[in-house]
Amino acid sequence: MVSFVESIPEYVVEEPFDGGVVYLDTRMSKELVAEGYAREIVELVREARQDMKIAQDRVVEIELVAGKDLRAKLQPWKDMILRDSNALDVQFVTEPAADAYVIEAGLGEETFLLGVRAAEM
Repeated sequence: MVSFVESIPEYVVEEPFDGGVVYLDTRMSKELVAEGYAREIVELVREARQDMKIAQDRVVEIELVAGKDLRAKLQPWKDMILRDSNALDVQFVTEPAADAYVIEAGLGEETFLLGVRAAEM
């Protein structure tokens, strides 16, 4: 006699629907976390633009005061941040420029400062 037990790992979410069942792996790789952080930076820049009344098509400069770990996570996503936030440059600095709109925010365990200002072209 043979019996089978069907089970799924703790990190998998099971959601039945009329056509079957969808399984979602909820594990987060370092790359996924880093991409999420980069997307959050883009969203913060968009919010800063609204507060500063800068149009989305106008180019901005971004400055980040962040720890070594967060800088390392964001570095591979720099091009995406530039493109999606219509920025001329993203710089990792020790202090934002005096004329920058500064937001203090947190991602994961880290707190950082994000400075946004209209780019001089």
